[in-house]
Amino acid sequence: MSTTLTTADYALPVGDIRVTMHTTGKFFESDTPSGNHASIFLLTGNGTSVRLNMTKAGPTDTIGTYTEDRCLYDKSRSSLHDIDLRAVTGLTLEHVTRLIVTKGRHKYRLAPSGVGCRFWV
Repeated sequence: MSTTLTTADYALPVGDIRVTMHTTGKFFESDTPSGNHASIFLLTGNGTSVRLNMTKAGPTDTIGTYTEDRCLYDKSRSSLHDIDLRAVTGLTLEHVTRLIVTKGRHKYRLAPSGVGCRFWV
């Protein structure tokens, strides 16, 4: 289960950064199934996380749709493989999300096929 972030959530400390490869199938009828999708989970303690995700909103979209969601879990049930990285001391959710916007990574251009999330990660 995930929820929208609150202003207070941006002060959450990030203990670990988890890159997750998920199993997916097709998003749209016109898609060819890629079989996987990559997401970033910022682990915030007590079994919770914030998922940073880049997806394709529609079958003809090329600019990805960036989302930030508060998750009541720290490991996705659809995970095929996780890569965990230890965060630097003092890192917060705000530091990470501000850097994504500052570097323009929230406007990532996907391939017309929708492939590209793994390169965004």
